[in-house]
Amino acid sequence: MARVFVFALVAIVGCTSAASRGFAQYDEQPRVRLTPVDLKGKVEEVGNGFLKVQCSDKLIYVKVDPQRTKVQCTGTADRKFIKPGLLVRFTAEIDKRGTVQDDIESLAIVTPSETAQPGIHSDIPTFGEEEPQGRRKPKAEQPKNEPGSFVVVGTVKLFKDDQLQVVAGGKQIKAQLTADAEIKVDVDDYTFAQAGDEIAFRGLMAPMGMNDEFGQAIGTDLVITFAKPLEPTAGKKKPAKGDKGRPEKPAKPASAPKRGAK
Repeated sequence: MARVFVFALVAIVGCTSAASRGFAQYDEQPRVRLTPVDLKGKVEEVGNGFLKVQCSDKLIYVKVDPQRTKVQCTGTADRKFIKPGLLVRFTAEIDKRGTVQDDIESLAIVTPSETAQPGIHSDIPTFGEEEPQGRRKPKAEQPKNEPGSFVVVGTVKLFKDDQLQVVAGGKQIKAQLTADAEIKVDVDDYTFAQAGDEIAFRGLMAPMGMNDEFGQAIGTDLVITFAKPLEPTAGKKKPAKGDKGRPEKPAKPASAPKRGAK
């Protein structure tokens, strides 16, 4: 008979109600020792608060806590994936009127981070120091309608026929993408993942019994590499409005199965 270990998961994660909803209802059992794991596999399913992962001959449900799990998703996207509400980053020459001088050859879909803070940032490091593009600078270093090269991190307002409009730092920026522009993706949101993507994760996992059909783990670090470019699909969640560029939660999310259930 498979040992139920959700009591240990709840004790470590510290969110009883969320764990109970996400991983179904379990009977209270003695605590189980969780073992650190470092595994690689392929994503089979993306659910509400978990990823179903095939690791060699093991099927594992990996719990994802937005507040505690570090996530990195990288890859590319089809230009049709660009839609209002997404946060994007690109470098461009902008004149005093806020007009982008040249067509954009490379654009990245991002989520807010230290190196992707919404706004218009100088592309030139100050005092000869190298700084990540998109890092917010003190007000004294912010561009003051002066022409030059800038890193724009803003929310897509409109994208049609390669014409892009974004809102960054309270200003509207219009740009044109080249026909072969590269669309990169660098986000910390696991819901961008798709079946077939490669995943490497570290976390804590309970021991599996010989008759267990699957295992369960708490993910602490997830690195997901897209197997193919992101494309718009009927089931893809719509992004939330604003600079966050995060997709909304699905109306009826899938749930992880109850361990030991027939």
